[in-house]
Amino acid sequence: MLFFLLLFSLYTTVFVVVLGLILFYFFRAEKSPSAEFFNDILIGHRGCRHIKTQNIPENSLNAVRYSIEHGSDGVELDCQLTKDGHIVVFHDTLSMARVAYGIGPMEGKTDIGIGNLTLDEIKNYYRYIDDDSGEERIPTLEEYIQFVFSLDPKQIIMIEVKQYTRLALMAEKLDELYHKYPQLYTQTTVASFNPALLYVVRKRNPKIVTNLLFKRGLFADWMKHSVPKVKKNGPGLRRVYSGDFPSILQEISEGSSSNLKDKITYNSLKYLTSMIDYLWYQANTTIIPSFIGAAVLGFDTSLAQVEYLQQLQKRGYVTNVWVVNDENLKKTLLDNCKLALTTDFLFPKAD
Repeated sequence: MLFFLLLFSLYTTVFVVVLGLILFYFFRAEKSPSAEFFNDILIGHRGCRHIKTQNIPENSLNAVRYSIEHGSDGVELDCQLTKDGHIVVFHDTLSMARVAYGIGPMEGKTDIGIGNLTLDEIKNYYRYIDDDSGEERIPTLEEYIQFVFSLDPKQIIMIEVKQYTRLALMAEKLDELYHKYPQLYTQTTVASFNPALLYVVRKRNPKIVTNLLFKRGLFADWMKHSVPKVKKNGPGLRRVYSGDFPSILQEISEGSSSNLKDKITYNSLKYLTSMIDYLWYQANTTIIPSFIGAAVLGFDTSLAQVEYLQQLQKRGYVTNVWVVNDENLKKTLLDNCKLALTTDFLFPKAD
């Protein structure tokens, strides 16, 4: 009996592996075009985010101007779809409050995301907090692209997409822009933490160069912020699912929680999230980019190790590190790696 169980397990394993390889082969996206244009460049993060102190809003057209005038090779932006299907340049997905305020009929209505607003509402009734003139408007992606190329036709653009729904519509809108502005093929990458979005984009248009982003703790962030609320102040998992995970962490670390279920739940989830994050990280540097056809792999500074980046480059990937605001780290990376370096502060590249 044991022999037959082992034999069945072996056959099942072989079947699953073979089926997986077949599906991988037939459904993977085409190999990405060259992303060499994305090597050895300095990119202004959200245009150049530190300029908030100069009353220039992040991701705005004035931020683009500042970035280009201060020596950037490229600019990075964040974009997402409006309620009526337009792509606008804006970072935060759930709220306008950090970056913009409402006027007229939208006054006080900042606890709302771009996806719940129409383009007309955004243009007419929202203003940047950091724009004293009140004249700057949240741009569409097309307006942003036109403005960049009007200032510097050779400027590189990193288009980070903050989209987890309506992926086909986003891919369709991006495809339209690439057909309208063919120079985008050799001067832009479409970046995202969402591999499904990049897959849909490249299945729609295989000529688009894509950039798969990864940072430590992605699953842990999801656990803390995106798990559906079930019941507040309940024991164990219910407290975690209610969005109370941070307070559980604080209580346990301070020794003030006597709830055994809280401790067991927290410790279990701590190891679970660490394991899932590790597996996701491994997949994001091996199977996933190959399947979705990503040419660029982007990492935050916690993963910016020279030897590791060099290994990825030997495997044919272009690498992107963000957000590098330490000049010594910036010099180390640019001296030892060919990569795209994203920064809030534009300091001259090493000669």
